[in-house]
Amino acid sequence: MLYHHVSLQNASGLVGTGELAALLALAGSGALTVSSNTSWANTQDAWYRARFSSLTVNAGVILTLANRGVMSILVDGNLTVNGTMSMNQRGAIGAGSNVVYTVNGSATQTIAAAAGASGGAGSYAVVGTGAVGNSGAAGAAGQSGGGGSGGTDANDASCTSGAGAAGTSISGGPGGGGAMDANGGAGGAGGGAGGAGGCGNGGETAGGGAGNPGGAASGYYSASCSGGTGTGGLIILFVLGNVVVGSGGQIVSAGSNGGGTVGPGGGGGGSGGGVIYLGHAGSFSNSGTIAAPGGGSAGYYPGGAGGAGNCRVVNLNTLGVDFTVG
Repeated sequence: MLYHHVSLQNASGLVGTGELAALLALAGSGALTVSSNTSWANTQDAWYRARFSSLTVNAGVILTLANRGVMSILVDGNLTVNGTMSMNQRGAIGAGSNVVYTVNGSATQTIAAAAGASGGAGSYAVVGTGAVGNSGAAGAAGQSGGGGSGGTDANDASCTSGAGAAGTSISGGPGGGGAMDANGGAGGAGGGAGGAGGCGNGGETAGGGAGNPGGAASGYYSASCSGGTGTGGLIILFVLGNVVVGSGGQIVSAGSNGGGTVGPGGGGGGSGGGVIYLGHAGSFSNSGTIAAPGGGSAGYYPGGAGGAGNCRVVNLNTLGVDFTVG
């Protein structure tokens, strides 16, 4: 588990450990206004950390990472979001760990839990019946959402769809594969691949679960029946000034949709939403959206939806310590 014990202090007297210490160690990049769609270059499945004196995301533009990873940002001044800060479909592959911090001697605070919410159990159907998939569980405090299981169509043979996987601190859970007269594959652990569809009837379809990458469909299918690629990722924002999320502003981390079917068959499960953590020292105003929804599903017997990830907004002044900046 990830518990840092290094303490760093910046010029304004702010002391932090854990993830906050890693951000305070950065030199900073001045004020940034994002006025066009921007994908920060990052190493696949790695953390991207940045520090700014202020950060503004203009209306109508999207700020995200180019690859899977974690977005962690410290803003010494104000954060204004009139566009979109997104970790949609950017969840990272890897084992989860507890992501924590302290500020000015506070108790240890959890940003994201190592284990996310559980995935949906595979659905079973006997010959001549079918069953929709089970949704992934929604994340509690600091948890990403679990992946949904596939749907099941047992036309000629009893079968079970693939189970959705649990989420991690850095990824929502992948979805399970659909079943059509053959068992579907389970979603991969650690933010891995979506489950493959299982089809024992070549004239029908079993959709793939969403994941990294999406699971392959099976049987008579089009490319749209494969699971969507991506899971919800982790966004960490520490803002020492004021936060304004405008009426069109969004801070989001959504999962992907599971694959559908062409005619009868079981659809794949959706992947889980990520985790959003926003700690602020100044005022907070939200007229927009802060959300980490799971992906959906489609098909004759649809798979389960991915569970929603947890979103928290924390006033750093309420942590029971003397929080003085500047």
